[in-house]
Amino acid sequence: MRGALFIAVLFCAAGAQAAAAARTKPWKSAFQKMDANGDGKVAEAEHRRSVRNWFNEIDEDQDMRVKAAENEAASRKRFQLMDDDQNGAVSLTEYLRYRCGARPSDAKAGARQEPPSRQRFADQDLDGNGSIDRSECAAYRAKEFERVDRDRNGWLSREEVRASDAQHFQDADLDKDGELSPEEWLAYFTGAKKRPVAQDGKSLPDSDAR
Repeated sequence: MRGALFIAVLFCAAGAQAAAAARTKPWKSAFQKMDANGDGKVAEAEHRRSVRNWFNEIDEDQDMRVKAAENEAASRKRFQLMDDDQNGAVSLTEYLRYRCGARPSDAKAGARQEPPSRQRFADQDLDGNGSIDRSECAAYRAKEFERVDRDRNGWLSREEVRASDAQHFQDADLDKDGELSPEEWLAYFTGAKKRPVAQDGKSLPDSDAR
């Protein structure tokens, strides 16, 4: 999965305006949130800052650790953003809109990113019924949580999240200039970029989050 764990929370900010932006162009909303100085690119320092801000946001009790219950809360927020008609199930159409952006303005980019996003949808549709329900979304995010929890103590430290995200940044930075362009982020966010692999050979988890 892309980005850094479930850092889809980058654009799961509270408020109707943020939610609306996330539903139409989630990748762009997340990119703009990371681009603190508004220069149209994300430097590594800006990326690290966004990770720190995300950690503080999801760490509801501010005890310097992200626990499973806090991860579940983030999963519920993400599900609500994907479920446009609020019927308790995310269809393929809703999922592609969430990952690739709304048509018609994003039609060209969306068509380019759809194949890997369709596969990611299939990975989360555990019962194969053509939609993702809340329990499937939660199960998928729980697996990501476990992957980032390297010491298996049941919670995520800043160091674990930071280490995971640093590897994702390097993988997303295709031209290795130390910055992410909108094009690089779009490809990585929607899954068109090959999933990074950690030193232990396991695929690293999503920012999906973001």
